Amino acid sequence: MEEITIPLEVYRALTDCVRKFQESQNKYLNFVERTIACLNLIQEYYALKAPEVLAAHFKKTEEELKKSGIVVEKDDKFYDLLRKFRERAGMEEVDLYTRAGLSKAVFSNIRSEKSVPKQENVVSLALTLKLNLSETKLLLERAGHAFVPGSVFSKIITDALRQNLDSVDDVNELLVRHGLEPLGTKVR
Repeated sequence: MEEITIPLEVYRALTDCVRKFQESQNKYLNFVERTIACLNLIQEYYALKAPEVLAAHFKKTEEELKKSGIVVEKDDKFYDLLRKFRERAGMEEVDLYTRAGLSKAVFSNIRSEKSVPKQENVVSLALTLKLNLSETKLLLERAGHAFVPGSVFSKIITDALRQNLDSVDDVNELLVRHGLEPLGTKVR
């Protein structure tokens, strides 16, 4: 096979063209993926808004929590529920936020309800407390978040919870392997 030599400018133009094509293809795939995730979320939202479905969902979660010694009130706020889970685990606050990889300032904002905790921080706290999937969903819900169908992050976390993988380090390894940010970085 004969070797072909092309000018550097032509090579750069070709590689630039290929890079732009890949970027546009990735943007399109991200758009499609997000659109599908949004549609799934809308379906899930309306399914949960049906009173009988929502009541059954809450009753099931409530029964599971009662078995583990936690009584959840419908008006419990995020920190109230987090405190109940922390007390059940027998952890002090400092141990919880340190193991979860959160700074004292971030946890202080969570405790004082000055800001809504980020989904990643809620998941990190849930993993540290060794919560199961339904408990984690409830904690996320109280923080105003939910797992998004079709989201790589949500898939990794729900799979980890189903497999009882409760180490923040192990989950971070999975997240990084998929090109996502790790949980519990001290700046969040």
